[in-house]
Amino acid sequence: MNKYFFILLIFSSIFLSSCMNDLNPEGGWSQPIITNDNMVIASKDGYLHKINLDNGFYNPNWKYPRDENLGAIYGSVKLYENIIYGSSYTCRGGDCSGKVFAVNEEDAMPYWGGQYIPVDGRVVGNIAVLDDMLLVALGPKNSELNDSPKGILISIDRKSGFTTWEIPLDGESWSGIYINENKKTAYLGTLNGSIYAIDLEDLSEYSINPESRILWTYNTGRAIAGGLFIDGDSIIFGDFGNRVIKLSTQSRFSGIDFPAKQEWVFETDNWVWAAPIIDEDIIYVSTLSGHVYAIDNVNGNQRWEVELDTKVIGSPVVFDRKRGDVTQKSLAVPSADKNIFSLSLFDGKQTGIFSTDLPIKSSPVLYEDLLYAHTLDGKIFWFSTLDMSLRGCTDLIEGKSC
Repeated sequence: MNKYFFILLIFSSIFLSSCMNDLNPEGGWSQPIITNDNMVIASKDGYLHKINLDNGFYNPNWKYPRDENLGAIYGSVKLYENIIYGSSYTCRGGDCSGKVFAVNEEDAMPYWGGQYIPVDGRVVGNIAVLDDMLLVALGPKNSELNDSPKGILISIDRKSGFTTWEIPLDGESWSGIYINENKKTAYLGTLNGSIYAIDLEDLSEYSINPESRILWTYNTGRAIAGGLFIDGDSIIFGDFGNRVIKLSTQSRFSGIDFPAKQEWVFETDNWVWAAPIIDEDIIYVSTLSGHVYAIDNVNGNQRWEVELDTKVIGSPVVFDRKRGDVTQKSLAVPSADKNIFSLSLFDGKQTGIFSTDLPIKSSPVLYEDLLYAHTLDGKIFWFSTLDMSLRGCTDLIEGKSC
């Protein structure tokens, strides 16, 4: 291990620990989800809340759980067949334990009977939901024990809630788990810098040795904390080596030297936490220092760059902004300090601000002509995407208008 990497490893460990402990046990990074004419939000108070999208009213009769809160919820919840799935964790000293929960969307009652399934370890990233299983990435139960596994991927039967298999990982995973359903393959990144490709087929040999589900791994040499973007046979992500990387799943499976055809590395000014997004074959990605880049998906060349005086952790979203009779495609970039910046997709120039005066570490959500922002202190703001005016605000913790 060279001296530079050793120093970076120590600094990364301190930064990551302080970043998460700053919010523990509150969370507040979870992206809201749309359920029919409602929105469900996992707030910093450790509860799921619901508001009506037609009138913005908070639903006091819908809340999960009814009693003690779930702890820190960082990953976004998932809706599958009218059931909401998610995860949380709590820590006491270095000892962490997680919860995986399933809730009926209609009445907020537990789907499995009990309030949740306990798991040994911290759960930070998004879980994945398939027809027959949930996939959950766990950190170590006790980070102070050297013999504790660095990370584990577990599969939970979606209907019964029983754990069916588990695979050790080379590091804790905060990236979330992403599915290519056509290939029945799951992908995730670890803080040790590895991308994993996991086969989800139901084969007899996997019951004997679950680790044989690992199709391939690729180590970047730097921590991967943020989300991945799956684009067909490609995986696009940022890391803590100041880079955006595009991998070809076929080339990684074949073991071809990196970079193979259709693979590239783009250098950024700082660490990348926010997951990239793509619009019309242009990748948009931001760094922790507030630089936003537009990158050609085909060759990895820069289209434009803009510097915002803020930290960015949540992914941006593309929306249509109306300026007179002209509709302009824009990028909404959430700030971890305060507000959401609106940038032109054409050249990155700032075109306005959605003003919250509060930090946002989740991605905004679009619904019709409105943009919703979940702030770190448990408020939901919504704005018109046409003129960027504030249309409403609900305090989830107080259960009333702001």
